[in-house]
Amino acid sequence: MLLTESLKLAFQIEGFTEVGAVHVPPLTDAEVVEAVAAFDPEAVLLDLYLGGGRLGTELIGPLRNLGARVLMLTSSEDEILLAECVEHGAEGVFSKARPFEDLIALLRDAAMGHTLMQPGMREELLAGLRHSRAAGRVVSEPFERLTKREAAIFAAIIDGQAADEISAHQYLSESTVRTHIRAILRKLGVNSQHVARMRASSRCVWRGRRCRCRLHCAASAGMMQACPRSPSATFPTTPATSLPPGRLAAVGRSRSTCALS
Repeated sequence: MLLTESLKLAFQIEGFTEVGAVHVPPLTDAEVVEAVAAFDPEAVLLDLYLGGGRLGTELIGPLRNLGARVLMLTSSEDEILLAECVEHGAEGVFSKARPFEDLIALLRDAAMGHTLMQPGMREELLAGLRHSRAAGRVVSEPFERLTKREAAIFAAIIDGQAADEISAHQYLSESTVRTHIRAILRKLGVNSQHVARMRASSRCVWRGRRCRCRLHCAASAGMMQACPRSPSATFPTTPATSLPPGRLAAVGRSRSTCALS
């Protein structure tokens, strides 16, 4: 909790009248929003990864509806995920890799309204997100053509089950299972179960549906590359109207390295 106390003190030195923290686990999203609303901050510093597979992106909209500016803090270099933060309404995305002093200055300026993401950078990120999603739809389309039964059998194949095991577990005759397997291979455009498994793995498809992989199945298709402007440098900003320091809330995991988590 040393980082928490250090950042809290640093923000108070910078002139914020009050600095509060909301520890997400085990709160629901609604409870997090309620806790932040009770604090009534001008700005919210939100951790991107909230633990337990939860992402802060789903909280950006509800927190913005409270009238607060939402600033994301993350160690992620996934340009698609960062673009999703922008899409949901985050006004800034900052890297945990920044030196402590730089991070304080950046968050102070952004929370006070001194900096905004340049429109060109924002549109470039969102265009990359749209392109990635389109590529993901093309990649996943063959898998989405599988019937419910075929999807269940394909999930068993991915788990390494042979036809006789699938037959026993799903109460089907082995000949019926093999008929479904042939249909699956035909729909996926491959000629072996091994290739089908490899294609599902490389495309982040699991149990007959697209997974929630943040690369949106695009990395394996060569669509995902590291941002040439690494998040460690923060997205370019442009001056805006100066606002006095006010109330700042931070939302994150209790044991995270997120500011005030």
